[in-house]
Amino acid sequence: MEETTPKVYSCDEVLSNPFEVYELDLALKCLKVKNSLDEDYIHAEFLNNLREAAKRTILKAFNHIWKRGLVTSLWRKTTIIPVLKKNKDFKLLSSYRPISLTSITGKTMERLLINRLNWSRENNNSLS
Repeated sequence: MEETTPKVYSCDEVLSNPFEVYELDLALKCLKVKNSLDEDYIHAEFLNNLREAAKRTILKAFNHIWKRGLVTSLWRKTTIIPVLKKNKDFKLLSSYRPISLTSITGKTMERLLINRLNWSRENNNSLS
């Protein structure tokens, strides 16, 4: 079994190195399992229950996207659903709050990036 100890990146490497399985595991733990299906029909629970081989395949795709800097238009698409607030008049626009549905795989990629950026920020003391 492969060791899962996180690597220590220099600040220069933090955004250039490929993502690793332990980072994907951390990103997947942040997903809300109860989210509804999005445009790509992938549920967070599905990603959370992947076996190692499948995680490596998805990670390979994420690293390809990261290296090329290309993001699928599906990840940029948002479906907004108006949800009626409790005890409000359904006839008034102000009685609704918007819920945005976005791609779970896109959110996972975002989480990979956020975790790296947070690490860099904390280790460079760039923000308090």
